[in-house]
Amino acid sequence: MPLESEVNPPAGQISRADAAYFRRRLRAWFRKNARQFPWRQTSNPYHILLAEVLLQKTDARKVVPVYLRMVKDFPTLQSLPAARVERLSRLLAPLGLDYRADRLRRITAALIRDHGGSVPATEEALMLLPGIGRYIARAISAQGFSQRKAVLDTNVVRVLRRFFGISSQKARARDDPQMWAVARSLLPRRSCEAATWNWALLDFAALLCTYRRPACHICPVRRRCASQTASP
Repeated sequence: MPLESEVNPPAGQISRADAAYFRRRLRAWFRKNARQFPWRQTSNPYHILLAEVLLQKTDARKVVPVYLRMVKDFPTLQSLPAARVERLSRLLAPLGLDYRADRLRRITAALIRDHGGSVPATEEALMLLPGIGRYIARAISAQGFSQRKAVLDTNVVRVLRRFFGISSQKARARDDPQMWAVARSLLPRRSCEAATWNWALLDFAALLCTYRRPACHICPVRRRCASQTASP
């Protein structure tokens, strides 16, 4: 799959005016409504990686106590590979997805073996780690290394589709290079602001632009939203 930097957004589908409006209004909304999570208070790449693995297919609120316990018990990645799978499984049990315990041990073991006990700063190296895909790699790059990287998951895709009226020919839109290009085109110019922007999109999707019953009546971008202007 091409990197999103190699693909242009769909021609004619996103205007600069719409993008600027969307970015401005969403950032203003986020400053007042941002969700508070402990993993957003750190730039430690290992702790960010840990949080992202725990957050996979899991409600963020359920992750908070488990994340705090994991950071307390395994503050460095060197401390985790030696942990017994049974112990990790007990700690992670409230989150489900039993494979996470083994995956975390394999990830940290690979970091020690191949990267000298550090989390690599490049997206390509991160994606070579067991179970690390493009979303997690870019989330770590943006927050842990202040890189200008966008994230794209099902929830972000939903927001982009609704506001800009864009569509994808791929079975899974989050695998579409053009959708990634759209997400990247919306990033702030300053690399250090990429992580905050990504959080704004995620919080907006979780709190207002939900899958069912979106709160369109209080949406900060409703005046230019394609799904609203298309409504009878």
